[in-house]
Amino acid sequence: MDTNEPPGLDKDELYKGVLLLHLRLAKYAGPAACNPPSITTVNTMFELFDFDNSGQIEEDEFLDIMIILCSQIATRVFFQWALTILIVPFLARNILAFIVFLVGSEYFKFALVDAMKEGLIKNIVLGLPFTMISTLLTILGIPAALDYTDSFFFDVAVDLGQGESNKAD
Repeated sequence: MDTNEPPGLDKDELYKGVLLLHLRLAKYAGPAACNPPSITTVNTMFELFDFDNSGQIEEDEFLDIMIILCSQIATRVFFQWALTILIVPFLARNILAFIVFLVGSEYFKFALVDAMKEGLIKNIVLGLPFTMISTLLTILGIPAALDYTDSFFFDVAVDLGQGESNKAD
């Protein structure tokens, strides 16, 4: 990826490398890894981790940046899968159970009996509220968790970059 003579990466090369990493990982890890950081974020990380202020990211500086970015990707993938497979269905079932408790189970029994008399399928009547709650939790919860992950790792990068630059001074 490095196209210039002196060793190291400039801002443009670093951003191209990060985009390439995200595109290649997206084939295997899914859409959670497909959301690369913005050019502003990568440029900020470049500034923070260019400890010698050479305008180039050398190998040790590059490794620090990649540790943070790869940790962010792994955490994003974990959160997306965990939320989709485990947490959203669990929360949806408990929210639905709480609603049934508040409204009263007798109402749902009569609604189910009426629906079955009209020939509607039992699974559709029972599954629709669960599907609606799951969809709502997925639409709101997963992006919020992924945004939190991104901001957390950006804050970690800022803290580490500032700490290392203080050591260099």
